[in-house]
Amino acid sequence: MTARFLDWDTARAERAREPLIVRLFGEDWSLPADMPAEVMLEIVRLEAEEGPDSEVSDAQVFSALSRVVPADILDEWFARGLGAGELPALLVSILRLYQRPQAAASDEAGAEGKAPTPASSSSAGQR
Repeated sequence: MTARFLDWDTARAERAREPLIVRLFGEDWSLPADMPAEVMLEIVRLEAEEGPDSEVSDAQVFSALSRVVPADILDEWFARGLGAGELPALLVSILRLYQRPQAAASDEAGAEGKAPTPASSSSAGQR
């Protein structure tokens, strides 16, 4: 084989990680092991165009969340009463765990169980 060959399939298989688990409504929900690249690219694009302290619209939050959380899981969360006001903090918490896999959700939420405030900034999951 030529020296200019990259077997990314093998590299991906060697770095396979466990899925991200979100506990909500008393159940553990499995999300993809890695953040979808399109979400990270959208964050980078927004920061480049609007600056790191730009406001994020409700539509942008829902769009990002719907690309991170599989549709069947997100639909179930909505059916169980996940409120619109919770979406930004939930998204930020999930994104932080993707960026720092070693961080525990309890560290992000704090000792009193408060959700973090939003910072500026596919494979189907299973329950």
